Amino acid sequence: MGQNDRRARSGGWGLRAEPRFRERAPGRHRRRRRAGRHGVAAQRQAHRPRPARHEKTIGDVRVVLLTHHHVDHIGNVADIRRRSGARVIAHAADAPVITGAITGEPPKGLARFAVRLIGTPEPTKLDQLITGDETSPVPGFTALHTPGHTRGHVSYLLERDGGILFAGDTAGHGRDGRVTLGPTQVSADPTEQSRSIAKLATHDFEHAVFGHGQALTGRAVDRFREYAGQHAPGDPAPGDPAPGDPAPGDGVSDPGA
Repeated sequence: MGQNDRRARSGGWGLRAEPRFRERAPGRHRRRRRAGRHGVAAQRQAHRPRPARHEKTIGDVRVVLLTHHHVDHIGNVADIRRRSGARVIAHAADAPVITGAITGEPPKGLARFAVRLIGTPEPTKLDQLITGDETSPVPGFTALHTPGHTRGHVSYLLERDGGILFAGDTAGHGRDGRVTLGPTQVSADPTEQSRSIAKLATHDFEHAVFGHGQALTGRAVDRFREYAGQHAPGDPAPGDPAPGDPAPGDGVSDPGA
């Protein structure tokens, strides 16, 4: 789901990256050896309880929920689908770019250099298309069509721990702690994107995760409602808007049907 590797490391149904090995602090072994001279102290030091690790492998991935078609969010999804056999789900309006049927709009400004560094993603087949709003492509998840950043951008609301919103690039977490527009340099329609943030504010969730920026925890929806209160519907948002109407539809479909 959006930022490939970071989301792949999330818990639950997601993929866990290869285990990370931390370097021991200097002198730790020396302290343990010195403690060994005192008998019992060495036992306590050596058998200090450690938190349990819950490792995941790529074979544990069953579903990949894509937020939109930009390269930094779909870069390795074809490889993940091929190696894991996972189903890949995205909105119908972004599907032609993801599958390689058409080429997306070229990036503007500094975003052009980022795309050059990342490279061109391998096209991938989609196993399920979202064609409407507030559908449930996976049990426990609600797909919320949030156009603006792209025509087929989708945010996902997970019914867990008071609600966890995966906002994708519709919204971002600013340095001052406020909710802001996601990257507008590559947005199809920043004004529509702003309206989508206001739409998210009508739902209820405790936590929010963004494609860019740190997560919000504890009544995260209140920050979205602050944003919505400061931006009346239809007000122009910062950025360079371009047409980007949402695609019609009212459900979830199988592209092979």
